[in-house]
Amino acid sequence: MNTEESLNEVQPFFDANSFKKQGKNWYKGFEEFGWCFNLQSSLYNNQDEIRFTFNLGIFVGKPYKFVYQEHSPTFPKEIHCVIRKRTGVLKNRSDTWYTINNDTDIEQLELIIQHDLECVALP
Repeated sequence: MNTEESLNEVQPFFDANSFKKQGKNWYKGFEEFGWCFNLQSSLYNNQDEIRFTFNLGIFVGKPYKFVYQEHSPTFPKEIHCVIRKRTGVLKNRSDTWYTINNDTDIEQLELIIQHDLECVALP
């Protein structure tokens, strides 16, 4: 499995929660704010092992306009958010990177990612 395949694995979660997708980014807007997710691949990925994590954010248009003196992006990304966290921080850990290599139990990893998205990140 590569990073693109891992995107396919998480897409049903975002589809079920009405997020829009652009590359490795997902956004769901509300009246005054929006939720942003970003899948970040490790710089050290290779053909034997890939690692990735989720960056999360809450986008609020008014502070963005005030700080940057420009219109809000039409598809805000996590880097545009006033509040930014990683999945691991929300789990009270320093960081969480999901790893896929020859020893990975893909079904178990999918369950962990699904749990982290549904029970940790989204709430």
